[in-house]
Amino acid sequence: MTTPQQSNASSVATKTDFPVWKTIKLGTHKDGPALLKKLIRGGYYVCEGTKSFLSGFEETTFDVQDAVEEVNLVCVSPRELGIKGRRTLKFISTKAQGFGLEKCPFEVAPQLRFQYRRQKVGEYLRIATEYIPSVVQSDNPVFVVANSKKEGLRLTMYAYMSLRKRKRLWSDRDRFIFIKRRGSG
Repeated sequence: MTTPQQSNASSVATKTDFPVWKTIKLGTHKDGPALLKKLIRGGYYVCEGTKSFLSGFEETTFDVQDAVEEVNLVCVSPRELGIKGRRTLKFISTKAQGFGLEKCPFEVAPQLRFQYRRQKVGEYLRIATEYIPSVVQSDNPVFVVANSKKEGLRLTMYAYMSLRKRKRLWSDRDRFIFIKRRGSG
């Protein structure tokens, strides 16, 4: 298994260049509150926005898989997708789709936090997901699975409000997690 740092950020990939970085299981818990309970009991740092989202805040539903299913994840930077400079998550995700990569269901974020315990300190992985309706009015909501010196293993949800009149632009060196479509690459 490769680590996110092992990919060559200076080269632009083709559809077959993105190896599976990690395979995780989805559908191991009945709902969002059960996942949140496991995160808290496991001693993980969980930000308030993530707690609210997993708990069904503002009538949102945090869907989980009905049955246990394995998904293959790819860790890639925008630069590896041929993107230079700072871009929105929407732009990055659209480019990734051309390489056979898909946005992750929300369940990937807490499941990756559980299943990636040996994360290096200082590593921040952004989970590319769909827009999160009702939780925040945000242009670029994104979950981050990280290991920080201050909080240790953590799961955070960042949302950049539309009211600021500017969209969050991500660096071409940031690391994003996508699902690799079956049969691609």
